[in-house]
Amino acid sequence: MDNQPTYYEPVQQEPAMPVTAAMPQVDYAARKKKADLLCYISLGLYAASIVSAIVTYVYSAFVNYETQNIIFKILSAFSSVAFEAAWVLVIVARAKFRENRFAKILLWVYIAMAITVAVILIAIIAYCVYTCATCHMPG
Repeated sequence: MDNQPTYYEPVQQEPAMPVTAAMPQVDYAARKKKADLLCYISLGLYAASIVSAIVTYVYSAFVNYETQNIIFKILSAFSSVAFEAAWVLVIVARAKFRENRFAKILLWVYIAMAITVAVILIAIIAYCVYTCATCHMPG
């Protein structure tokens, strides 16, 4: 019996107290200011894109073609870039500052406006197809 190893009971470790990292202090007022600033800039760009599009088409009605062509390109490019930037800023505000209610509402307003425009365009196209089909012209 001298050659047999002695049996030792497994040692149970005491569970260590979980180490909790200190939660970082979040300044909600500063986050709200940043999100609101992004939303206000987005709203301004969205309005500027609509105004720019209206000015572009009104201006093109009163000016000769050579001048109209350059101004039309510049204003329509600005309108497109402002529209895209407005969407990007509101999406960034919504993704980065999830708790901000203004960003959430503004994004839903943009989505509702996009759906409304799409439905109106579909209705106009359907009306044009109907009108062309009932005009009884050959061809």
